[in-house]
Amino acid sequence: MSIANKLVSAISQIAASNAIVRLLSIATMPILTRLLVPEAYGVAALASTTISLLTTLSITGMGMTYARTFHYTKPPGGKAIEKFVWRYIVVNAISAACLCMIAWELVISDYYSLQRYLGIVVGTGILLNVIKNIAEVRARLNNLYSKLSFSILISGFISASISIAIALWWRQDELALILAVLGGSLTSILILRTPNLRVLLAPLEITRSERLQLLKIGLPAIITAPAYWVLSSVDFWLLNYLEDANSVGIYSVGCSIGLMGMMINKAIHSVWLPEVSRLYESSVPNVRDQLARLIEPLVSMLCIVWLAVTSAGGDMVRLLAAPRFHDAADIIPYISAGVFFYGVLHIANAILLLKKKLHHAIPWWFLGALLSLGLNYFLIQNYGRLGASYTQAITFAFVSIGIVSSAQRLFPLKLRWGRIFLIMTTFAASGIIMHPPWSSSSMMSLLLKLPIGIIISSTLFILANPDVVKKVMHRISGTPSV
Repeated sequence: MSIANKLVSAISQIAASNAIVRLLSIATMPILTRLLVPEAYGVAALASTTISLLTTLSITGMGMTYARTFHYTKPPGGKAIEKFVWRYIVVNAISAACLCMIAWELVISDYYSLQRYLGIVVGTGILLNVIKNIAEVRARLNNLYSKLSFSILISGFISASISIAIALWWRQDELALILAVLGGSLTSILILRTPNLRVLLAPLEITRSERLQLLKIGLPAIITAPAYWVLSSVDFWLLNYLEDANSVGIYSVGCSIGLMGMMINKAIHSVWLPEVSRLYESSVPNVRDQLARLIEPLVSMLCIVWLAVTSAGGDMVRLLAAPRFHDAADIIPYISAGVFFYGVLHIANAILLLKKKLHHAIPWWFLGALLSLGLNYFLIQNYGRLGASYTQAITFAFVSIGIVSSAQRLFPLKLRWGRIFLIMTTFAASGIIMHPPWSSSSMMSLLLKLPIGIIISSTLFILANPDVVKKVMHRISGTPSV
């Protein structure tokens, strides 16, 4: 199977699973938003962002190192690297979880007026989330994409069931949302499994210098991971500080819709780096041309997802959520734009990793974090939740443009920039027209937009990717493609 076909197959499987899980979370919205107040969503969002930050700090780029080096044709490679990576990350995760519990007890709970018991819950969430993330990398490296898709589906169903069960029969607070996340992580771990404990405890098969080399590959993530957290999560904390937890809760509901594009981002990220690393290490001819041909359809796909979320997101909030959450509809296009640019920068990030030059991304992440802090503080004071969403779109666009430019300097690809820019601007114009409601009835608005959105997306994808369309048509007709 060619890498293009493999990418399409794997991305389709994972994207479909993520889409079903996202739709399932939206289906629970009519129940949960009527049982839970915005404050519960706000506290859950703060807890989730803490888990996210300490998860990325615990991994410290070793997930990318794992994906990049597992297919080395020369030692160390394979199982020797896997053993070192898992041991390193699990020790980090346990340490981070313990430190979080202590910090929550002594500082965070009092300063932000949060329940003390949440420290134990958040600490447990960090440990489970780290193990889940590395188990997913292991599945991708072993071509277990079907198993990975299955784990995404089942963990999504378990998570949704836990949140509704707790909200209906136990307590109507943030635990209904936080424990659901922990249950989903645990389910994924049980399905994907981890390496045998005896294997992990056996003596390492790589030297001290080789360990240092592995650490250096992902070392820039010590800067980029906290910077990503600032771009994606500091707005929740500043909203809580400048406004209140209710505002954070409304914002988090808008983000839950605006972040639907992450389903395709996660699918691309899950497949892109392992597969391009395998392609690069195999030393096949015309690697640059192959990568360029693969990137353009991926960018088009990200554009289509942005348009879909922007067009339907506001109507979905008004249709499904309780009225007290309806203001969340305004932020969706900007949160979704941030997701789009995050997807683009991940595609470019893989190119930096191929060349083992990930440190070239550090200045862009650092500047992006500073820009995010400044813009969030200024815009939230003036525009509230809308200002926070503006900041996400602006800062992710800034970092994306910077990393793409760095990747092009290090490993130039012959991309058709004029065509890519035209497609992006056309999608943006379409989104501006399609975001507002087209009818006082949310369902009618969705039905009116659906055929127009399909026509626009299909037309632009065909114009942007004629080679892909030709291959599909040849395959359907049964004639060989040239």
